[in-house]
Amino acid sequence: MTKKKKNLARKQVKTLYRHDDENKRKQTPGLRSFDNVLRAYKLAKHELGEILSSCELIDRASMDNINDALGLRSPLGTGHEFHMLIETAGSQLAHDEEKVAGFLEKVMEQGIVDDGTVTSEPSKVQVCDSNVHVQVSTPDYDPKVFALVEPYIFEETSKLRGSISAEHGIGFKKAKYLGYSKDESAIELMRVVKQTMDPNRILNPYKVVW
Repeated sequence: MTKKKKNLARKQVKTLYRHDDENKRKQTPGLRSFDNVLRAYKLAKHELGEILSSCELIDRASMDNINDALGLRSPLGTGHEFHMLIETAGSQLAHDEEKVAGFLEKVMEQGIVDDGTVTSEPSKVQVCDSNVHVQVSTPDYDPKVFALVEPYIFEETSKLRGSISAEHGIGFKKAKYLGYSKDESAIELMRVVKQTMDPNRILNPYKVVW
């Protein structure tokens, strides 16, 4: 990357930061291969460190499926096999600006990212906490399809020793599937804690354990 391009990248990042009260920034790089996705993720962890707050991925097939099903047009374009959303959040303007600019320089200089957008405005955007979002498209809601999809996804997740729910908790609708993520001894321990802390069963009743 030439010195002129580096200065331009830094100037762009600096301009975006100036209008961002919470120091939150998002980058949406476009990538040609999954290997480049992994390289970008590793570099983001190394270069952005403590200001890296999230990292998400969507592939072209998934984006096309969403666009076709909902009659939408992708705001990210159609020229890349993968798109990542990398979000950073920090409290030291100059420090954060330097880290983001350095990361952008390296991913472009090493040919990891083909193209991308940087913004500090969430409304203008659409990297990695290990959550997987599944979309199954059908012409209309079909309870038979739904009845097949959820058990299958939970079974496969359980085989990989994953959790069927993440940071939001198990929730009311998934409570009956808790056994896919927790063994009986763990569930029994939850019951014991519930009984100890809430013997009258008045706190959040009729939910996960009773």
